[in-house]
Amino acid sequence: MIKTFVSYEMQDGTEHENVRVLAADKVRAEGICRDNGWQLVDGPRLSVAIAYAAAKRTESTDCANVADFMDQLADYALSNEQPEDDGEPDPT
Repeated sequence: MIKTFVSYEMQDGTEHENVRVLAADKVRAEGICRDNGWQLVDGPRLSVAIAYAAAKRTESTDCANVADFMDQLADYALSNEQPEDDGEPDPT
């Protein structure tokens, strides 16, 4: 199975690295896209929706919606690369 991870930085400098994207995040992102009238295709909007869904699930954002999240988002990256184990347990 190929696992997906998202890393994102907020404009206040807060960074969240290698947050595991779960199936529930992908389903929520699909709903976010449909609710906002966005096409459900790979691209920046779907990626931001996935990042927002993962951030809400892990309670690392208090943004009420994806538009607020985008206003505070500095950058993001999705990856299928398994992060190196640094010996620290993953809090997510």
